[in-house]
Amino acid sequence: MIPAFDHTVSIAAEARDQAQAHLNSLFRRAADHIERTAPGTALLVSGSIGRGEAAVTNRNGRWELGSDIDFALVLPDGADGTTTAQNLTDHLTRLYPQITTTAWSLYRSDLPHARSHFARDLALAASSPLTSTIGPATIPTPDLGPNDSLQVITHQLATYLMPGTEPEHRHDTDDHLLRKLLLETLRALAPAGADGCTRHADILSAQARAQWGPVLPAAQVEKLVTDREHGRPLGLSHDHAHHLFIRLIARFLAPATGDLPDELQRLAPAATDVMAAYQLALLAYTGLLLTDDRARYATTLCLIWDRMGTTGLTDSTIDVIQTAKSVDPTAVAQLRPRQLSILAGAMWRLRDDYYRHLGARMFGRPLLDTPYADLPLARTALAGAHQ
Repeated sequence: MIPAFDHTVSIAAEARDQAQAHLNSLFRRAADHIERTAPGTALLVSGSIGRGEAAVTNRNGRWELGSDIDFALVLPDGADGTTTAQNLTDHLTRLYPQITTTAWSLYRSDLPHARSHFARDLALAASSPLTSTIGPATIPTPDLGPNDSLQVITHQLATYLMPGTEPEHRHDTDDHLLRKLLLETLRALAPAGADGCTRHADILSAQARAQWGPVLPAAQVEKLVTDREHGRPLGLSHDHAHHLFIRLIARFLAPATGDLPDELQRLAPAATDVMAAYQLALLAYTGLLLTDDRARYATTLCLIWDRMGTTGLTDSTIDVIQTAKSVDPTAVAQLRPRQLSILAGAMWRLRDDYYRHLGARMFGRPLLDTPYADLPLARTALAGAHQ
């Protein structure tokens, strides 16, 4: 079975053993279900459990799994992946209602084209499938760079800032989402481990500390990691967490200056397709909402709208962005509700288009007929200079 806690920092042996036994029971049920209902399907465990850095929780004096479970189903070409994935999560939810399970499907012919952190997680999961096999060296293990990390950060940022459901219907609290956002940004500043994956434990390395040290004391970073492993409260006010995130993302994107609005303005001409445009606009929108430097972020966001290309955008999104281009940056900086609602609507439309193309991006397919333009991040040049 998957050793889900081998790369954790602070979980004691007793807690690991109890939670692993609980998890193994679920894995057996999941494997039995797939073998009965979808023979030939490889059931993989991705996410934090696949990386061996799962969390625990104490329930009635017993340690149990505290993480969500992310399954990947690799099906023969032509099989009904959507139904297979839904049936699995329904089955496990009935048996283990306290654990959130997700499952997504892909086909064997997709595997050789997987890329980014997505491919790294898949390759790691494929070494220990719960059912079937997918063959050796089927999944590439690409070198990862700052653009791949930015993709993960913007995903977590949107999950926090634009969750899509009302708070009472969300599984994760704002505390949980904020901590995950901080940890993913810290992870982006850390070196990868020997297998190419960057884990929470790697955040605490001396090399990583040199990156985040000017922003956070080591004790606070250690607490973020260990509290996450035990499901404890965040322990930071949301305003303070927002401040830390802005400083960390500035440290990531603009390591030489730490000036995030200036760096986003430098990158604005690269907003030629939906992938780059969404990431840049989301960061500027975040600065507008979460900082006191509203005038600069408002100006930056409007500049991104003006420079934005239309590759990958639907006609309805283009119409909404045209409206957003007419917004007065001064009014935006004053947080006038009508102006903000126009910008929020544009961000939602842009997000929808982004996620529609992200799957194709993760399997190496071109965005429409145009190659995806990686953002020319300053950290990329910095990494190249150090090689």
